[in-house]
Amino acid sequence: MKNRFLIIVTLISVSFGYSQYRDVNVTTYGSLAEVGSIYGEPEELKGTSYIDENFKSAKLLENSTTFPARYNAFRDEIEIQNEEKIYNIKKNYNSPINFLKSSKTYQVYDYFNSKGKGTGYFVVLYNGADEGASLLVHEKIKFEEEVVKTSGYNNYSAPTLERVKDKMYISFKSNIATELPRSQKSILNLFGDSSKKIKSYAQKHKLSFKEKQDLIQILKYYNSL
Repeated sequence: MKNRFLIIVTLISVSFGYSQYRDVNVTTYGSLAEVGSIYGEPEELKGTSYIDENFKSAKLLENSTTFPARYNAFRDEIEIQNEEKIYNIKKNYNSPINFLKSSKTYQVYDYFNSKGKGTGYFVVLYNGADEGASLLVHEKIKFEEEVVKTSGYNNYSAPTLERVKDKMYISFKSNIATELPRSQKSILNLFGDSSKKIKSYAQKHKLSFKEKQDLIQILKYYNSL
């Protein structure tokens, strides 16, 4: 395990909210992963930052080297484990990370939603490849502040990490994802000049614009046009 990683810069301590972490560079066989982040959380914090706290075998799709990894949905980071230390991989558009047992692939996209724009990891449900449309899911865990009341028996609620409902996104271009709108009309508008064909196809095959498998079938049809 030790010879799989090579620390190539001096550790630099920084602060991040409740945590302290370090930035380092780590080289794996055949690929460079810039990483950082060893941190702790307060004892009173409830919940978890992770979709799955356990490290699972994963690899970069373009490389055969495997490593133990997990997804931090609160900080939107992929973490890897090297002996007793934990690091997070620097986000890279062209380095999808595949978890072998679950066949779950995370890929970095710039995204747009009702709250603005950002960059993060998405689970790829269907990959349209190149300029084709892809269906993605964004997993998220949010932080709820502690609550202190001045009266009543339960006058304190600990800070909590809580998973929120996954949101679906569509990508029509490489590395750009748009949150799936709520209304069917708004979803159809995303398909531009092909919207009428998409609507007709969905009606003919009785497909829902809210169901993942139906959306995958719709995107496959769109990519075939």
